[in-house]
Amino acid sequence: MAKKKNARQYVFEGMEILFYELTHFVKGRLESRHGEDWQSKFVKKWDQSKDNWRLPDLQFDKNKKIDWDQLVLLRGIQLFWRDDFKTVLEPRYIGRAVIKKLIKDRNKLAHNKEFDYGVAGRALDSMLCLARAVGADKAAAQIDLMCYVIPRASDAAFKGFPFRDVDFGYSEGKKILDIAMDELRKRARLREIGIDPNRSGRSIHNDGGSVWDVLVFDVPDKWRASPHLTLGVGSEYVSAMVTLPNKAPAKYRKSLIKLNEQGFRRMVGKVLEEMRSVLSICPGMEPRLRVRQRRRPSPAEPPLMDAFIDVDLRTCINEGDAVKFQPQWIDAVFDALGNKKSNIELQIGAKFPYRTCAAIAKHPQAINLVVLAWIACKPYIDALFGRKNAAA
Repeated sequence: MAKKKNARQYVFEGMEILFYELTHFVKGRLESRHGEDWQSKFVKKWDQSKDNWRLPDLQFDKNKKIDWDQLVLLRGIQLFWRDDFKTVLEPRYIGRAVIKKLIKDRNKLAHNKEFDYGVAGRALDSMLCLARAVGADKAAAQIDLMCYVIPRASDAAFKGFPFRDVDFGYSEGKKILDIAMDELRKRARLREIGIDPNRSGRSIHNDGGSVWDVLVFDVPDKWRASPHLTLGVGSEYVSAMVTLPNKAPAKYRKSLIKLNEQGFRRMVGKVLEEMRSVLSICPGMEPRLRVRQRRRPSPAEPPLMDAFIDVDLRTCINEGDAVKFQPQWIDAVFDALGNKKSNIELQIGAKFPYRTCAAIAKHPQAINLVVLAWIACKPYIDALFGRKNAAA
């Protein structure tokens, strides 16, 4: 039986995986911006900043080239941030704070400091985001696997969603949802899709047989009037959805309509393709698309459901799944969006029934499945925000 890794080993291995790809990125970026003289400019700026930043002396190889290590790479990004790295990393949700955090983690490694699993997990999340931002897909895949298997500090408090064996009630549901949301806000991976973990959404809401809460994108609109992530916990399943609310400005709906019917199908197909990794871990998960038309008789009363379409995404792709091919369901959703005359809410995401998803029901890594499901919805998110290649 393999010996269990300690938290420090996870951080060390993640740094080693990231090092090679990050070296190519930093050197390539500086050379493209400063030409053949980039190394002398790097040395000069490093030496000028040594006292203020408490930097060590640079080391050189036998060819008088900089001998790179993790600290030199990360500090180099900081030194040249404004002129050379900000424009390429910030749009991919890597800010200076992420680099600063990774430097702190590297220094803890260098001084043989201990890590707990919570700190190590968040360090891996940051490494994964940086690997994806610099286009290091192979390194990202390796770190992604580590992010899934590492125990988290919150495991002591978060043991999954227990309602397969425990009767669901508002108080217990609220407690579990509160713990889950606290953990999700720490997940740096969600910055990849534009989530601002510091923005408040809605306080926990009771919706009949379930409770739900939201994470908000880094956009100026309030959460009620912009796309957001919705985590729902109920008596029969957990849902992790990307929601386009009825009150969102028309620009988001028009971005989807601009795809045209075939492009909308392709976008849904790309989400399903990304969901395959979640299905491989949790075969009982259901990739879903929902459209609801609701109205409230009064603010104090629960909404009335006038129409509801709940589609398994596998109906739109003819790949021999147990779910039968019936693409007209997706076409009906697109047609309703294109001819909106009522209060329509659109959601795409994942449903985790307790009956078929043991990993979500009583497992500490259940929160990772929620994160993976939201990340898989990136093609839909890109389409909503009008980003390129959403339906390529």
